[in-house]
Amino acid sequence: MCEVSEKIYAEGRAEGRAEGKTEGERIGEERINRLNVFLLQEKRYEDLERSICDKAFQERLIQQYGV
Repeated sequence: MCEVSEKIYAEGRAEGRAEGKTEGERIGEERINRLNVFLLQEKRYEDLERSICDKAFQERLIQQYGV
């Protein structure tokens, strides 16, 4: 009986992680898209290009815009 319970628990945990990963990816994509919209609206094309390659710079912009 313990093996069955452990298997069910492990399957539920794996499913929860997969759902969490999918949700996290969706949220991350939305943040980047919002940042890109702000940069485009302000014609900050060089900053947009830099943020694609420089993750630390991108994170600073995300904090600056509150996204």
